[in-house]
Amino acid sequence: MIEVVDAIVDGALHGVSLCVERGEVVALIGHNGSGKSTLGRLVCGAQLPQSGTVCVDGASTANVPGRALVRRLVGYVGQNPADQTVSTIVSDELAFGLWNIGCAEGEIAERVASSLDAVGLAGFEDREVPSLSGGELQRLVLASVLAMEPGYLVLDEVTSQIDSTFRSQFRSLVARLAGRGVGVVLVTHDPLEVLSCNRVLVLDAGKVIWSGAPGSLLVDYRDLWDWVLPPNDYADALRCAVADGFDLAGGFAPAHLATWLRSVRADVRSGAGSPHDADRDSDNGRIAGHNSDTHSVSGRKSDTQVSQNGDFSPDKGANVRIQPDNGGGVRIPPENGANVRISPENGINIRIMPENASNSSIPSDGAGAFSAISGNDRGAEGEPAREASSLAFSHVSIAYENAEVLNDISLSIPSGRVTLIAGRSGAGKTTLACLAAGLTKAQSGSVLLGGTAPVPGEVALAFQNPEQQLFLETVEHELAFAPRNLGCSEDEVARRVSDAASQLEIKELLPSDPFCLSGGQARRVALASILTLSPRAVVLDEPTAGLDAPARAALHRLVQDLACKGLPVLVVSHDLEEWLAIADQVVLLADGTIAWQGTPGALASDMDAFARAGLEPPESWQLRELLAQAEKRDSAGVNGATSAKTATRDQEAGAVQGPEGVEAQEPRATAARDSKSTAAQGPKAAVARALKGVATQEPSSHGSEVAAKPSRKDTAGRGLEGVDARVKVTLLLVATAALFAARAPWTLAMWAMLCLLVLRSFGIGGKAVAHALKPVALLFAFIVCANLVSCDGSADVAIAGSVGISTVGAARAATAVARIIMLVCLALSVATSTTPTKLAHACTSLMRPLGHIGVPIEDVGLVLSMALRFIPVVSEEAGRIRLAQLARGVNFDEGSVLRRVRAWAAVLTPLVVGLFRRADRVAESMDARCYGQRSSGRHRRVPLQPADKLVLLGGLVVMAVLTVLSYSI
Repeated sequence: MIEVVDAIVDGALHGVSLCVERGEVVALIGHNGSGKSTLGRLVCGAQLPQSGTVCVDGASTANVPGRALVRRLVGYVGQNPADQTVSTIVSDELAFGLWNIGCAEGEIAERVASSLDAVGLAGFEDREVPSLSGGELQRLVLASVLAMEPGYLVLDEVTSQIDSTFRSQFRSLVARLAGRGVGVVLVTHDPLEVLSCNRVLVLDAGKVIWSGAPGSLLVDYRDLWDWVLPPNDYADALRCAVADGFDLAGGFAPAHLATWLRSVRADVRSGAGSPHDADRDSDNGRIAGHNSDTHSVSGRKSDTQVSQNGDFSPDKGANVRIQPDNGGGVRIPPENGANVRISPENGINIRIMPENASNSSIPSDGAGAFSAISGNDRGAEGEPAREASSLAFSHVSIAYENAEVLNDISLSIPSGRVTLIAGRSGAGKTTLACLAAGLTKAQSGSVLLGGTAPVPGEVALAFQNPEQQLFLETVEHELAFAPRNLGCSEDEVARRVSDAASQLEIKELLPSDPFCLSGGQARRVALASILTLSPRAVVLDEPTAGLDAPARAALHRLVQDLACKGLPVLVVSHDLEEWLAIADQVVLLADGTIAWQGTPGALASDMDAFARAGLEPPESWQLRELLAQAEKRDSAGVNGATSAKTATRDQEAGAVQGPEGVEAQEPRATAARDSKSTAAQGPKAAVARALKGVATQEPSSHGSEVAAKPSRKDTAGRGLEGVDARVKVTLLLVATAALFAARAPWTLAMWAMLCLLVLRSFGIGGKAVAHALKPVALLFAFIVCANLVSCDGSADVAIAGSVGISTVGAARAATAVARIIMLVCLALSVATSTTPTKLAHACTSLMRPLGHIGVPIEDVGLVLSMALRFIPVVSEEAGRIRLAQLARGVNFDEGSVLRRVRAWAAVLTPLVVGLFRRADRVAESMDARCYGQRSSGRHRRVPLQPADKLVLLGGLVVMAVLTVLSYSI
């Protein structure tokens, strides 16, 4: 059992208590900054309270042994997946924790495969971690924790960047884990995830203000539910159904709700129902969103109603949009595209304006709020005003390391419109966003903003991960960076900062460290930092991930405001339902191509479009479709209840059942029995059984299976890549000695041929070799100068006085350079084909004999392992800061040399600070996977395979022959 008693953390928690039983799923919900993530970190031992106690199965985090046990018992997946990876290859990422807890090789391979399968990443073992999309990275981190089979899980916003298809699989996975006795603490803003839990805690300002069953919160405490969770049409439908007698415990998937609605209607029509059932039947249309008389357009808290007739019927594809001005106007774009805006003034007069009306025709009360930020009304001092223009993609294609990301994309993002881009993780959405912002160049085709290629800074881009956009010491400095870089005066900078902070409601955060904020707060800061740019277009990548209800509402108003000002707005999001009501255009991507595009109304009438993109429709749309199909069968004379059951059966046959499904949502008594029986077997058996259960489920009817993409690495040398790392390190060490021992020129020629053969075997090209030689270019220059130039008068070619060129020295320099080049090539072959994890294990294993003379092998191995893992972090961090500054208008490639040096110098300070921060987080991630608990005695020494022995013997023989012949001939 997890027990938190009166926990206090300065500035975050104030006397919070929490109890989680094995097999129980508890949701922590609340606004950004309410203390949810801090409480989650206390539970897993990642953070200690100032006062109060945290115990897990009797182990207290107050002492070192107890905290180590808690870290082993409680798996933790945080909001930022990039900070939780410790390896460069997917299989190594999962195997890292398993090595640390002493698993055998066979067990490691089995757990890696089952965990990847459970999160939809089967076949990704050889993928490079940096090549994964944001959603894929989140699933990878989840898989790495599941592979360690903990007794409890803390999952903090793990579905915030994941597509709709895996979200249902995730709910199913959580339910199965709980059914097998694993306790789960779920930090979330997703209403359906909340409903799938056993219990809910609502936090506000570091205190628990409500605790109870999710159904009670949904129905009995409606105001609190609406205050803390974002709007969700399907949750609203469930609320109405529960109020009318629907039981959430039996499952609340659209198929189940449709079955209940149809059965109630059938009972009423057959006369078996009560008078109350007749009222309930009349409410069925209201629950399903099919009321033909009225339709709420302003969310759950407003009573505003708009008559639906003619072209304004949602069934005909109309959108209803709230205009973000003081009057709360409503924008209604009918299906035919003749968008109009209904703008109440003072709540009395209503006027209709064309959507393409000029900025001057927009009411001044709504325009003023944004004009100060957008800068479309005037530019900075000495800078012409930037006018909004359409974004156009024409036959755009791009590939990374032979893996195609986008293929022949042609798309227009009109000015004054909101375009929604959706698709599965890895479909190419973020790459499309970077192309639109000018941060990435297309390899073929063109991207134009108003007829010219977009320049970084002209298009405001909010990154998928907000922390990747932040690099300064305070929030105020983050917001001020872009206008200062544009050359604005300090008064103008202060105005833009103030206006952006007001728009995103972060004024109180201006003095704060952006890296100490909650996930939602950091996202709002990142959004505000790009709005001070005075952009011509705006691109938002997963802008609502991790945001609470008020922040989402503010962001929706901001996006509508941007469209009202005539800017093209591109929104990339997995949260389809919340954006479909705002978008003018929808584009669905699948495997780098456009699977479908059109208006939201057209999408509503083409539900198969979701399947073509590998997605599931929003639950409310699924419910509507099921009821519509059943009504068609009824009108054809088929029995209503039977047809509904048939439709439900068809739906369930292909759908992956979430925890709201019958298979995943087991009866509580059964779950309790399973929990007790599994407790005796231990958490490992629980997680293993749950993972196997998920892996055997059928794919969704609305989304195709996740196709494993090929490895980014060339597979030409796959055979040699599989050679044991100890063999490769040993051969490299021997080759180093043999190379410098070689004397005859013909021997060096043989070594050169051998190096070329090795490079070819591993599929390493000339560009990779040239890149690896760059760091030693200065060394080459020094060697050549030191040997070629003679100053003692013995030069073969005199230049001036005693200074001249020595031909003997030239030969000596050429030999030294050749040896270093060959050594670099051999080292590159080993580094390219061997992951940091395997290299660290190999070096530790080879040094083990030194332990007999007192050398601390494990400590040396720890330092080496961390160093090898941190090397790529340096380049990643430098690239992150450069990209963040580039997105805010910094130009690294133009201007004088001095200007370029200054631009790069601005990267150095945040780079050093960022590296310290990343080092802390990498170390914390390693600690979370029990790295500090490893022991040499816990690892079985794996003997070399016969093929490895053969490679080792052959390599040693060849090098010995070359060395002997070099001295004998």
